[in-house]
Amino acid sequence: MITQIEITDYNPEAGLIMNATGGKVQITHIGEGSCSISGDKDGLITLATALLTVAHNIGKAHPHAHMHVDEYGLLDSGSSSFVIGQLKDAV
Repeated sequence: MITQIEITDYNPEAGLIMNATGGKVQITHIGEGSCSISGDKDGLITLATALLTVAHNIGKAHPHAHMHVDEYGLLDSGSSSFVIGQLKDAV
């Protein structure tokens, strides 16, 4: 089975745009500095798409461009939200 993922280019007016497939993901802290990431098929594919979108746009996007992942979109209520961005010296 092949899953195709569409990755969008950085848009200076809109920022980083992710093509979400839906689904849900839950991020749970399981210890100091550790977390558990669980999700349904579509949720995990959407999370992978977010990571790939940021990676694809390194060098194209503004260095501070990032994506917020929270319970208002992908994450289940009560999950820990997070931000996906590039390292300061990434090229």
